[in-house]
Amino acid sequence: MDESKLDTSVDIRAGAHSDYGSLTLLFQRPGQPGLEILTPNSTWAPVPIYPPGTEKDTTPPILVNIGDLMEFWTNGLLKSTVHRVVFPDGESEDRYSIAYFCHPLDRIDIEPVPSELVRQRNKQEKGGGGSVKITAEGYLKKRLAETYGWGKSDSPERD
Repeated sequence: MDESKLDTSVDIRAGAHSDYGSLTLLFQRPGQPGLEILTPNSTWAPVPIYPPGTEKDTTPPILVNIGDLMEFWTNGLLKSTVHRVVFPDGESEDRYSIAYFCHPLDRIDIEPVPSELVRQRNKQEKGGGGSVKITAEGYLKKRLAETYGWGKSDSPERD
């Protein structure tokens, strides 16, 4: 992510980031917008609470977000979503949501899915797992080290 292209003039509730796990399920209350995704052309786009055509549904929507681990598993075929939460224009009320982060057990070996589509992906592309072997715990430690400098003295590749 090229941070020089981010609009820092917007009030931020949660800064730009991607989720480390495989999937995130986000449960939001209607009428509380603010979630935005970073588009492929490096602009921010609002994510509607209800996708177009579902505004009259009585069941609450569940937003499914692809995380970094899913991008790794699919060798970049499925892309992790960089997102943020802002105060929409004129809004200052509290925003309530529940996020469920899905991540495998620490001891599970993480490697790209054995799929022809995944094998065809360019193994040098960001997020591509290639032939790297790592545990779920090692992967999480690696991402924390990349983001926060946490645990850099440890070798996260294998526990």
